[in-house]
Amino acid sequence: MLHYFWRDDLAPLSIWGCVALTLLLALSALVEFLSGAMGAKWFGSTRWGAIGALVGGVVGLFFGIPGLLLGPLIGVFAFEMLFAKQQWKPATKSTWGTLLGTGVGLAFKVAIAAVMVVWFYVDTLLF
Repeated sequence: MLHYFWRDDLAPLSIWGCVALTLLLALSALVEFLSGAMGAKWFGSTRWGAIGALVGGVVGLFFGIPGLLLGPLIGVFAFEMLFAKQQWKPATKSTWGTLLGTGVGLAFKVAIAAVMVVWFYVDTLLF
């Protein structure tokens, strides 16, 4: 939107470009919240571990970049230990799955961001 109102001599972003970028933004947010939980489930986490990853991710939002990285990890481990009554080793395995899931989610988010940048330039400069 800033691009649209910033300068008159630049080609504006089309309405379809705005819609596409908004949908890609929503997809990126969905990947952010679900990647850690899916990684935890893949490595044998209980339902409590997946919930802990989601809760940790939301709480981590308030602590910046370190919170985004550590929030799901702490959430899975804490929920596995406190609510699922898991032992140290299974809880650690679930946390490792969250770490890998978050890494894969980060890779997907970088890919989505690249698509968004390309879409923006193609929409404004070529059409």
